[in-house]
Amino acid sequence: MLTSIVLYFLVRLHKEEDDGSKRNLSALAVLVGILVAVGYVVRPTFAVTVIAIGVYFLMARRELLLWYILGGLTVGALFVLSNYAQYENLLPPYYRGSRLAFHSEYFEALLGQLFSPSRGLFIYSPFLILGIAGLYRNWGEGEYLRFLCVGLIVIQLILLAAFPNWTGAYTFGPRYMSDLIPYFAVLLFWTLSQGTGRKSFLVLIPLGVLSCWIHARGVYCPVTFRWNSQPISVTHERSRVWELKDAQPIRGLNLDHGILGCRSSE
Repeated sequence: MLTSIVLYFLVRLHKEEDDGSKRNLSALAVLVGILVAVGYVVRPTFAVTVIAIGVYFLMARRELLLWYILGGLTVGALFVLSNYAQYENLLPPYYRGSRLAFHSEYFEALLGQLFSPSRGLFIYSPFLILGIAGLYRNWGEGEYLRFLCVGLIVIQLILLAAFPNWTGAYTFGPRYMSDLIPYFAVLLFWTLSQGTGRKSFLVLIPLGVLSCWIHARGVYCPVTFRWNSQPISVTHERSRVWELKDAQPIRGLNLDHGILGCRSSE
């Protein structure tokens, strides 16, 4: 949610610039700084977003960089003071980089976050692939926001693969990748606006329906969540995410039980 709001205000910056109101631009930059700082407080991997958007302001909106930093500092100062009062440290234990490592499953994790049957983002939300498909078209020198989205997707994916328990433990789908969906959505918008709208929509509609069906199973079919622990915990046997016949989205599928293929009591 925070990522989507931040992207919305970055787009607003482009539109407000046409009005020539420096006051509005400064206020938006402060607001973006506050929001990304709150995002870091919520989840430490948001640190990449904090830095990346700072680089974006440096490259595309240099006159607003200090306002962005000021907004971030208002939240950051409170966060540091709170941590020092509780832990006598600037950051709590959960935020320390020691949790990341180049482990033996690193490259498997890179692929698994996108394509594994039970944790792959493009398996649970296949319509997002269209955003990647449009990257080769019409790159311009001023498209800093587009570069920002692509860069954040790549860097976040590299970092997420560094978590030893990269499967996200007990969850439905790619929990760790949820922060990246707004960036993919921006890329998808660009793809759909490239002048190939009709062809793109012919692909988008069935993939979107499939995505909704998969996520509806996660909501209404308890058997899909029990996949995490049965027959063995995915935390202890991470190779289970690659199983095809017993993939989490189709666990217990029986179309005799309706369009979702399950009973809510199962």
